[in-house]
Amino acid sequence: MTYAVRTGQEAFAHRYGQHHFTYFAEHPELGGRFHRAMAASAEMFTPVPDLVDFSGVRRVVDVGGGNGALLGRVLRSHGHVEGVLLERPEALEAARSELADLTGRCTFAAGDFTESVPEGGDVYLLSRVLHDWDDERCVTILQRCAEAMREGSQLLVVERLLPGNTAAAWDVHMLCNVGGREREEAHYGRLLEGAGFKPTACHALPLGASLLHAVRG
Repeated sequence: MTYAVRTGQEAFAHRYGQHHFTYFAEHPELGGRFHRAMAASAEMFTPVPDLVDFSGVRRVVDVGGGNGALLGRVLRSHGHVEGVLLERPEALEAARSELADLTGRCTFAAGDFTESVPEGGDVYLLSRVLHDWDDERCVTILQRCAEAMREGSQLLVVERLLPGNTAAAWDVHMLCNVGGREREEAHYGRLLEGAGFKPTACHALPLGASLLHAVRG
């Protein structure tokens, strides 16, 4: 923590010589623990399928969706919707297990969301992704989403927002581990607008999370 606070740089890479996600990809036993820890807080996703109108939605693309916990909730709540999960290859095995009951309605794409995102979705999900990165990389990720989206398509972002009871501690945590940060709603709004989105709503979620709703301009 001392290194991160003094330098503003990612302490994990300083200690282990490479980025958090690259290291975990090379150490699958640790990567598995990480994904299980993320899954333990999936309760925050419970209200999402009822906070957005999915009646006219046919395809949902989950960008960096981990084991698919959020995408699974959406698909199980709305039987007419199909889904696409984009993740790193090493994360897709857990996702296939989590979404095994949705065979035929969900496809899996291995890739890097800083390079490209699957096209053709009506709704795109970015859940606990942006806080892993600095502003410049966040804009890149949002631009890749925007490039894949039609005008009027929706983007749903799940993140913790500053200020909050635990957000300051999590802000330092993100800096140390991945070089990322937590942000205020207005900060995310500026990032979204800079990538071509119009923020439209913000909803509180369990466990101190929030759902930011934006539309592709």
